Amino acid sequence: MKRVFVLVFSIFLGMPFLSSCSNDDEISTPKDNSWYWGYFKGTIDGTEYTLENEPHGDTPVNTMKTALQTDSKVPLDSIKGMSTGIHYGGDRALGVTLYPLYKGIRYVSQPIIGDWSKNEVSIRITAADNRDIVYLPKEERPFRVEVISLTYADSFHPILEAKVDGILYNRDNPSDSIVVSGEYGTR
Repeated sequence: MKRVFVLVFSIFLGMPFLSSCSNDDEISTPKDNSWYWGYFKGTIDGTEYTLENEPHGDTPVNTMKTALQTDSKVPLDSIKGMSTGIHYGGDRALGVTLYPLYKGIRYVSQPIIGDWSKNEVSIRITAADNRDIVYLPKEERPFRVEVISLTYADSFHPILEAKVDGILYNRDNPSDSIVVSGEYGTR
């Protein structure tokens, strides 16, 4: 059987980045019908971040969704996975891919980058020489992701909130690591 991946939204890349806000800012969760809804609150590499998408403005939390179709004769019926980019600096982004979608805890180890049928957690930092520095979990130290809320506006619009907690290691220098602990939401 041939797998076909369909991207429903392609807003994950190319969106403007937003720098961190004050730690004292409260996140007011927009109504679930807000297409731009997204937030992150937590620490990355010891720095506290509180990010929230704004309507018709900056969207530091962006999601691409996919519906995995295993048989071309079967119609697409729902979103099966979400890949969320949390842009916490001009050159820094935390990425979380969840496939399949379900409420509960999962432990993510070394991924196959870009494989939509696997879970993935990574940080990408663009260095001054334009090369990407990539941080990933180690096989022996998986990254914890807990989906605490998963609802659907309809079958193509999941609304997700998750807690993330773990250590990501520089792919080229395993002694270099970044600790992440926080919560995010997106749709």
